[in-house]
Amino acid sequence: MDYESKRNGLDLQGLGTNRIVVVKPAIYSVYEMNILRSIESYLIDTEKNLVVYTAKNLNEVAKSLMMEIVEEKRADGVISINVKPDAGLIDAFNRHALPLVMIDGGIMGGVNCINVDDFQSGYTAAEYLIKKGRRRIVVTAGDPRYGYTQDERIKGCRKAFFDYNVPESRFEILDLFLYSREDGLSAFTDVMNFRPDAVFCANGDYFASGLLEQAMENGFEVPEKLAIIGHDDTDLAETMKITTMRQPSSSIGEKAMEILFENISGRNTEPVNIVYQTELVERKTT
Repeated sequence: MDYESKRNGLDLQGLGTNRIVVVKPAIYSVYEMNILRSIESYLIDTEKNLVVYTAKNLNEVAKSLMMEIVEEKRADGVISINVKPDAGLIDAFNRHALPLVMIDGGIMGGVNCINVDDFQSGYTAAEYLIKKGRRRIVVTAGDPRYGYTQDERIKGCRKAFFDYNVPESRFEILDLFLYSREDGLSAFTDVMNFRPDAVFCANGDYFASGLLEQAMENGFEVPEKLAIIGHDDTDLAETMKITTMRQPSSSIGEKAMEILFENISGRNTEPVNIVYQTELVERKTT
């Protein structure tokens, strides 16, 4: 199978039929890579090829790229991941009858939408820590500009704090715009400035793993003195025994392809809205 990865790419020359295009502002996480892997696996026994475009980490560039694809009809179907669309973009896809599936882009009318209930995911993680008796909780967040997932997780956390009457002096939301293990290592001091006894890494397991490494190197007893929850349930979370919120990334990618191929074949052209739930996976860090 052709697998092409284009960065910042508005150059669509040579992009013809039998292509499935995935558009993403940037690829941040293993969660997103797992979605791409499941899309690629779905295409192995088909005649379609996969083309992946990233867009300067900018939502507006991603939208411009998608508009060019649809206006020139340069793909059989498009999947967007963490792109915030607008009504004009959705209308263009519908006018040109080009199938589109949005993953983690929020809920909009007239288009296929697949989302994770990130609000509930954030709520569940915060509620779990509150019920565990944790009294000073830090929530680390990624970049909310490239989709709504981070924002929804933070909103869920805030709702849990409100419902359980946790005063603002006892929790801190840190918009770190960071995701990797190295980011977790370097951000440890900033996180610990709040003197937390629990951290929910809404920005993912890899950040949580770096935080965990630094905590242990600095003599913090985990989970006795510091509880850590990640997000996504990657292989690393399982290896390091990190409590986390599991996302069904493989199922999301496969479902997106099923919907896209139904649209391409004309078997089903009615827009669908699917919301997956996350699952708290309790391990040794809490």
